[in-house]
Amino acid sequence: MRKIILSLIILFSLIIVTIYFIKPGEIDSDTLSDLKVNISERVKPTTDHSKLEALQKNFNTQEVTKACMNCHTEAHKQVMQSNHWNWEREEYIKNRGIVYIGKKNAINNFCIGVEGNKKKGAAKCHIGFGITEKMNGYTDSLNIDCSCLP
Repeated sequence: MRKIILSLIILFSLIIVTIYFIKPGEIDSDTLSDLKVNISERVKPTTDHSKLEALQKNFNTQEVTKACMNCHTEAHKQVMQSNHWNWEREEYIKNRGIVYIGKKNAINNFCIGVEGNKKKGAAKCHIGFGITEKMNGYTDSLNIDCSCLP
C-alpha cells in the first residue's frame, strides 16, 4: 500500500512540475505592443476589382495569378513573406525570446482531425496551388492563388 501511495505522490509531483514549466509565461508589454502593431497593420484595397474588365472571366489555376501580377507587380513578394503563405509566424515567449510557430511545428485541430489531410484538404483553405504532401510548391510565385485573397 505504501508503494502505491508513494507512486501516486511522485506522479502527482511530476504533473505539477510539468504544468509549471509548460504554462504560458508573461509577455513583456513592450514586445506585446510591437507585435500587436505589426499584426494589426493591414493594407486597405484602393481598387474595386469587380469593375476591372480584364478580371471578368473564369480563370484556370495560375492564370488568375498572372492576371493579378500584371498590375500588382510586387504583391507576390509580400504574399510569399506572409505568415499565411509560410504557415509560420513569430511569437515571443518570455525567457525564450522570439520563436517561430505554425503548421510546420504545432498541432491544430485540422492536423489531429479524424479525416486528416485527405485529398489535399489544406489546399482548400490555404492560398497556394500545387501543394504536395511534403508541402512543396511554395517557392514559385505562380502558385499563389489570388482568387482567395481579399
